[in-house]
Amino acid sequence: MIARVVRLRSTCMFLSCAALVACAEADLPPAETATSPVPATPRRYPTPSAAGVPTTRPVARRGPTFVGVSEEGVLPNGVRVRVYPDASLPVVSVAFVATRPPAPADTFATRSLFARAMLGATGSKTRQESFSALNYVATGVGHAVNDESIVWYFDTLEPLWITAFRRVAAMLSDPRFDADDLERDLVLCEHDLARSTAEAQLVRMLYGPTHPFAVPADPSCKGLTRAQIVAYRDRAFAPANLTVVVAGDVSFAQVMFEAKDDFVGLVDHGLAPVRPVPAVLASPARRVAVVAREGDELQAKVLLGFPAVGVSSPDLPALRVLAAALGGPLTGRLNTKVRRERGSSYGIQVSTESTTTTGTFVIRAAIAIEDAGASLGAMFAELEHVRTERLSTAELEAAKRSALMDISTRYEGPRAAMRDVMALEEHGLPHWGKLAQAIDVVGADDVRHVAEKYLVRAHVQAVLVGDPTKLDDVEAAIRK
Repeated sequence: MIARVVRLRSTCMFLSCAALVACAEADLPPAETATSPVPATPRRYPTPSAAGVPTTRPVARRGPTFVGVSEEGVLPNGVRVRVYPDASLPVVSVAFVATRPPAPADTFATRSLFARAMLGATGSKTRQESFSALNYVATGVGHAVNDESIVWYFDTLEPLWITAFRRVAAMLSDPRFDADDLERDLVLCEHDLARSTAEAQLVRMLYGPTHPFAVPADPSCKGLTRAQIVAYRDRAFAPANLTVVVAGDVSFAQVMFEAKDDFVGLVDHGLAPVRPVPAVLASPARRVAVVAREGDELQAKVLLGFPAVGVSSPDLPALRVLAAALGGPLTGRLNTKVRRERGSSYGIQVSTESTTTTGTFVIRAAIAIEDAGASLGAMFAELEHVRTERLSTAELEAAKRSALMDISTRYEGPRAAMRDVMALEEHGLPHWGKLAQAIDVVGADDVRHVAEKYLVRAHVQAVLVGDPTKLDDVEAAIRK
């Protein structure tokens, strides 16, 4: 039903496997070139023919498709390891996942600065030295701060993955948090905070102030200290909540060997208790918040949020089709009304955002300020139409294709599939493949039912970003 298209992304940044292996090994101390379990036979991969026509060479060891198939184990100190073998390409993606919903004192600024600072100086190497060595063997090195986890990740080629793994693991297992590094990280943390202000406000409004995801508002990152980051690491980064996830052309034995050596010194400092994650509030009263932003004189940024469902809900497939029907870039109802007919926005995005237990249905738009009030009125009219009327057959099929396409992009390379499948499998929830099958059988009545159930105007939570003196019409359209 869904064609899994695996693209070899970012590998053009590497020169050649042989040259990079030589560079990497020349830069490593003797301890880093220690042996580990290796495949008994060399790999050969599908490649294009000389004439440009795709052909397939024999593959020495064809592993099972990693999507939905994993091997897992636990290290002696409690670190979990999950491996998704896939020998179709010489690509390996690695993620180190610290799963922990925020505690009451864990602001977004604290978590953001911690996530950045972990990829820094370690042992005898400065951050610059660490990354200079890492850039030989890895690409896409980064981090993500999510509601329920913090993730550090990278991509590499199969001959280089052990070297890259060791270098990133060294940063995470023994960070120095140098003062100069933290000073630069604080500047970047301020940028993260500025981008997250409106989104964080919407989360607090949807989930309520006592929910673990409703982290306190952060006026600034600048007051954070090294001592606070070290204390956060001790309570949030420990074997009990760390999972090492590897997807690609690797074996389970290899990953267990490397993870055991590289995280042997990681100890549990005693995790602080975490509040359970309850379901989202069923019916919050309609509220509107305004985030003032200088320079936004021509546009109003609008976020409309509705309480929705977690990833295990039977309503999720129909909600994803509904999101596609409303926010599809070409045929979506909201884009048709506001972008094509009114010409007042470059585009409107609609998404369902689900965690393990709860979720939201969010509409995001940047609308020309002179037409923002009227455009919001048109948008709410369309929301009411999908609550009371069935989608046409053509509209339904287009929305399902769009929703399925969104699912299929999650399988573009090991990292994308690893990220989502790992999160679902970790909590015993359905795989994206099953969700795709459920989307395929969604009917027009299912879409109308979830629209009527969840898109209740009286429950909408709205955040407006722009010049407060020019948002009166927008606010009035929402409160109408």
